[in-house]
Amino acid sequence: SVAVYLNGRGIPDRDVRGRRIIDDSFLMCFNAHYEPIEFTLPPADFGAQWVPVISSAANPGIDQFAAGAQVSVDARSVLVLRADRE
Repeated sequence: SVAVYLNGRGIPDRDVRGRRIIDDSFLMCFNAHYEPIEFTLPPADFGAQWVPVISSAANPGIDQFAAGAQVSVDARSVLVLRADRE
């Protein structure tokens, strides 16, 4: 099982006008284990709130999570969270 953070503010490229490219940041939690696993969300520096955008669990049940919260990811499932836009 693994969690991957995709930093939307860490894109080094520029657009055609030379402006910095900024996108949403995501946290992808993959649980390949046969039991649920708790993942700890990053601190507020990475996103104050996290909103689920993809869940392969039968019933994710929560609309958003606070920074640093513990998130349970069901067995053999994926949860993708987006940092709430400020």
